[in-house]
Amino acid sequence: MQQLRSRSRFLFLYLDALFEKDAHLIADFADTLVELYAEHAPAKLIDFLRASSYYSLEAVSRNPFITFSIT
Repeated sequence: MQQLRSRSRFLFLYLDALFEKDAHLIADFADTLVELYAEHAPAKLIDFLRASSYYSLEAVSRNPFITFSIT
């Protein structure tokens, strides 16, 4: 993991694959994955947010790539 920190695309691919295999495997990295989904695969972010309960709401709200509209 440490080696991938500087290469966000590879870190995203790795964590995304772990999440697809077993959502519990990324528990310690959920906030990081929120940021990576927003940057690399915004269309998949909402599915991650629905499926995972490990991320913090602060990680979602402070990300400039994520916007919400209340209708």
